Amino acid sequence: MEQRKQYDNCLSLGWFCGTASSLSKLGLRNFSGPFDWYFSDFDSVITQIDNEFTDFMIKENLEIIENRPTEFKDKKYNFYCVHDVKDDFDKEYADIYHKYIKRAKRFIESIKNPTCFFRAVRSEKEIKYIVNNTEYIENVLKRYNSSNSIIYILLNGMSPLPNNFKWFRLTLEQYIGKTYEMRNMFNQSEELLLFCGTLLKPEQIKLNKKFDSQQNQQTAIAAVVNYYISNDIDGIDQKISDVFKLQNSESFYIWGGGKYGILLYHYLRKRNVKVKAIIDNRPKNEFPSDICVISPNDIEPDSKIFIAVSNEISNSEIKKQVKNKKCHFLTYKELPYDIE
Repeated sequence: MEQRKQYDNCLSLGWFCGTASSLSKLGLRNFSGPFDWYFSDFDSVITQIDNEFTDFMIKENLEIIENRPTEFKDKKYNFYCVHDVKDDFDKEYADIYHKYIKRAKRFIESIKNPTCFFRAVRSEKEIKYIVNNTEYIENVLKRYNSSNSIIYILLNGMSPLPNNFKWFRLTLEQYIGKTYEMRNMFNQSEELLLFCGTLLKPEQIKLNKKFDSQQNQQTAIAAVVNYYISNDIDGIDQKISDVFKLQNSESFYIWGGGKYGILLYHYLRKRNVKVKAIIDNRPKNEFPSDICVISPNDIEPDSKIFIAVSNEISNSEIKKQVKNKKCHFLTYKELPYDIE
C-alpha cells in the first residue's frame, strides 16, 4: 500500500468559501486563512503569497461595489469580499484590515511547516494558467517548505490537468454557494475523501473538528436542517422530537416567519408533528392565510419553542422577549452535531 505523506497544515487557496468550508468539516482546518472567505483569481493568490502580502488589503486598492455598500473588491488583485462589512465600510475598514493582516501573517508562518494547499479551480482559463505557470506556482509554494504541495479540485465538465498534477474531479457541474453544499463539496468525490482522511495526524483532525464545532456548529446545523426541509427529506422531524422529547399529544411553536421558518412549519405538519403556530413580530396579514401566526405576547407560559434563526445573537434577543413566561427553547445548536 502506498505510504501517503502527512502534513502539519491544510490550507485553502480559494477560489471561494466552499474550499475552506469543506476542509473545516473534514477536520483539516484549524484557523482562518487570508483566502478562505472571498472570491479570488488564482494568479493573484500566487502573486500575493510570492510578495508576502506586502500591499494586501490596503485601502487605496479597495472599492465598494456599486449599490452594494457591504461588499467590496480589490482593484489590483481582483478579489471580491461579501462577508466582512456589516454596515459602514469606512468605519469598519481598520478592523477588517487588521483581521486580514493577522490571517496573512499566520498563513506565512504556518506554511514554513509542511502544508497541503487546496484550490478549487475556477474556470477553463484558470486551468490554462496552472499548466502554463507550473514552475512558478511550485517555486512560490515550496519556497517556504520543500514538502509543501497543492491539490486542485475540478468540476465535472472541466478539462483534465496533466498527470503530473495532483487533482480530483467532483461530480458537480457548478459550484454552489450555499452553506450545506459548500461544507459537503468534497463529498462529491470518494477518492478525494479517502485522500483527505490521511493528510493530518488523527489527533490533529480531532482537534480541528472541535474547532469547527465551536466556530460553525449553529450555522452548520441550520444549513443541514434547511437542506432537509428544502428537499423534503425525512429525519429532521424526528431529531426535533427527540431533543424536545415530544409525545404524540404535545405541540410546540416555531419562532421566525422567514423563509425557512415557514418551510419548517409546512415540513413538520406534513409529517404530523404538531406545531401550534409561528411566532413573529410582524403583522399577521404579511403571512399566507394557511399559516397560524401569533405575536410573542400571545405565547402561553411554559411553552416549547424552536427558534428557526441561525444567528446566536438573535437567539438571545428572542429569549429576552418572553423571559417571564418560562419557555423551553430549542435552537439549531441544541440539535445533534452529527446530524451532518
